Amino acid sequence: MRKLITLVLSIFLFACSTNSKFTEQFAKVDKVDGAVKIAILPLEKLDSESGYIKKIMELRDIELLFGSSEKFVLVDNDATAEVFADLGDDISVEELEKDEITDMGNELGADVVITGTIESVRGPIFDITYTLFSMRTGDVSFSKVRVSKYKEDRLATLEDKFMGKISEFVDNEMKKLLAIAIQNYNIKNYDLAQESFENIKRINPDLKDTDYYLGLIALKQEQYDIALNYFDVLVAQDTTGNIDYLDKQAKVYIRQGMIREATVPTRKIVEIKNGKDDWLLLADLYASIDDLTRMEESIAKAIEIDSLYDTAIYRYANVLFDSRKYSDAITYLESAVSLFPDDEIIANNLVAAYQQTGQISQAIANYEKIIKKDKTNINAKLNLAGMYLAAASDATKANKLKTAKSYKSKARKVYASVIKVDKTNGIVYTRLATLYLGEKNFTKAAQNAEKAKQYSPNNYAPFLLLSQIKQTLAIEKFQAALKFNREIPKATGSKAEALANKRDEAKESAGTLYRETEENLNKALKINTKPNVARIIEKRLTKLRELTEKLETSF
Repeated sequence: MRKLITLVLSIFLFACSTNSKFTEQFAKVDKVDGAVKIAILPLEKLDSESGYIKKIMELRDIELLFGSSEKFVLVDNDATAEVFADLGDDISVEELEKDEITDMGNELGADVVITGTIESVRGPIFDITYTLFSMRTGDVSFSKVRVSKYKEDRLATLEDKFMGKISEFVDNEMKKLLAIAIQNYNIKNYDLAQESFENIKRINPDLKDTDYYLGLIALKQEQYDIALNYFDVLVAQDTTGNIDYLDKQAKVYIRQGMIREATVPTRKIVEIKNGKDDWLLLADLYASIDDLTRMEESIAKAIEIDSLYDTAIYRYANVLFDSRKYSDAITYLESAVSLFPDDEIIANNLVAAYQQTGQISQAIANYEKIIKKDKTNINAKLNLAGMYLAAASDATKANKLKTAKSYKSKARKVYASVIKVDKTNGIVYTRLATLYLGEKNFTKAAQNAEKAKQYSPNNYAPFLLLSQIKQTLAIEKFQAALKFNREIPKATGSKAEALANKRDEAKESAGTLYRETEENLNKALKINTKPNVARIIEKRLTKLRELTEKLETSF
């Protein structure tokens, strides 16, 4: 008797233990936002042996399976049975039309409707054949699962095969919905795409693609605050260094003119890619906010990657010069002048760097020594002439006019020697045009600039010089027109009429010269490939617009 009691107690304790583990395994969990609503129509038994399994599945198994799933919500079985019963007593699930299933799904508010049959195979084994209907895409999937009448085996199989199939079906459904939404985005149907992505987001809030595309749509529609919110969240949550997220975040900032803010994600991109061109693009951003320190640092990174990178050397020489690090700049300026001999800005900066460091005399001596060894070294001659002119400028400031005249004469002789070696050298005519412009000999300046343009059609400098000449002449004409206009009220008769004619002629000439100035600036901008030069040209165009407006409103 005692043994029997012990045995019964052991069985009871084992059962309790098993049920405890079982209850823990299928414990109810909270549902995620956008959990998929699943409606399962009453299973149809195809033989009498299946009645017990049908009943236990509908009363317990399905509730346990869906209760322990955080991403699926089971539509109330009683409500589902009631809607199904409305079709009539003799209706078979196998006879249901797709329209009928759709109507039931809509009435139940389901995302997926499942119909199925159950039949005995042999002994304790049963087959459940079922169909999944998507209310969102219209997709249909057929499947079968073989289960045991034993609870633990059956639930394990249902969790693995049945719930696994539902997950796979819903995942594929999401992929299809996403593909449709992306297609609408690609064909620029942004309103429909936005609606689709928002629906997907409600279904699966964790899907990053939806936030990404919703951000893109907001960006396209210039809803920058909304776009930035999406990309900020994506960047904050990302741990992989997703370049697309960072790139779009930067673009939103740039579209709003928030360049300083744009440098942060852009720098992260550049640090990931670590390409020499990428570092220069970052330097452009820093340049646009006048952050010379970070600009210098970015260009230095490009040179670290490729010490012979000519564009980086050019940019580094200029940023060092602009930062007034003249001694450091000279080495890079020398290299840049050799690499880009037709670039006036870099040549002028080299001369100025020598001036600022008090090394003009030393530079002159060095170049004279080089030319003495090689009289055909055109670059050295051009640099020497530049140094002579810098020395002339210093002498003029010191009121040593005779010395200044001597240096200018030397510069002209050097330019003449270059023309003797190569009369088609556009650079020398550019330098002569600059020299004559400084002396206000506009005729010779224009003649040499035209020659420079003829021999160096792909160099921005001659066009820039011509624009400067035209603008200077236009301002003179404008001043003359103002003078005539002031004199008109003091005159009478034919004299007043003559003054008015002179005013109008001067005004018209100024307008023509301003238009020619603009044409040359636009040509220079089109030819130029350097960001620093582009900024100079754009500033001049802005100033020109102010001058033109003043001309139009002054009379």
